[in-house]
Amino acid sequence: TQRKIVLNERRQSYENRPYGLAGLALEEHLYPEGSPYHWPVIGSAKDLEAAQLTDVTRFFANWYVPGNAILAIVGDVEPAQAEALVRKYFGWLPGKAIPERKPKALAQLKGEDRLSLTDKVELPRVFVGWLSPAHFQPGDADADLAATILARGKASRLYERLVHKDEIATDVGAEQDSRELQGNFTLTALARPGHTTKELLAAVDDEVKKFAEKGPTAAELASARVRIYTDAARGLEDLTFRAQKLTSYELDFGDPTALQKDLGRYEAATTQSVRDFVKSTLGAARVVVEVQPEAAAAAEPKAAEVKGAKQ
Repeated sequence: TQRKIVLNERRQSYENRPYGLAGLALEEHLYPEGSPYHWPVIGSAKDLEAAQLTDVTRFFANWYVPGNAILAIVGDVEPAQAEALVRKYFGWLPGKAIPERKPKALAQLKGEDRLSLTDKVELPRVFVGWLSPAHFQPGDADADLAATILARGKASRLYERLVHKDEIATDVGAEQDSRELQGNFTLTALARPGHTTKELLAAVDDEVKKFAEKGPTAAELASARVRIYTDAARGLEDLTFRAQKLTSYELDFGDPTALQKDLGRYEAATTQSVRDFVKSTLGAARVVVEVQPEAAAAAEPKAAEVKGAKQ
């Protein structure tokens, strides 16, 4: 039953979602085989079909143990009563040794890896990805700020350039995907009818180059900070978000109350540190995925194939 459910979730999240396979292709080429990020958390259809009951029970027995868990309780509760209930429902679980986690080598890109995909979509879209700092590591906060300045909101640099000025895109986006071992920084742009991924990529590269040369203005940095602080404040209004923050701070900092330490990283960032991140990270070593509509690809046979070429 669960195998069918997860297979259906995968189809909804990737195979049947517009541009869904592009994200998978991007990560597959950013991270080599052997990296835990080479494949999606949900797994491949082949892996899901091959999984046996013994595989699932063994994984659960090894990793779902008290010493490897963090429990967060949020809301209007009495601490003493909550602790008593935790001991009642969880205290009987036997303790077990946590399996050793083998260290993984960091991924490295040697140049540009460019892929061309086709999809049942109406407009071309380009995805550009770079390897970036891990969660809470030096440069991670600078990457968040750079993403905000470059392509979050209608006042961002790429939105102003590609959507308003050049009128070659209908939407742009940016994200620093922070992960435990290694992150990735992604820029995306959706073409306006009649325009191409080649045009989008040229404009994106030009804006990133300008950013690397001069960095953000003090006003842009201040605005990006306010946006990040506001998002954090709004998130804390949701109890589930609070629970997630408590557990993640305990996991990463050993302190569930590390909110100020987290936000302090953005306060410590400067226009120079953000520029340094862009200059050192958003270079030629990257993965570019260009998605073309199937109708357009049919008129140009070469684009109808999924292909990758390292330059």
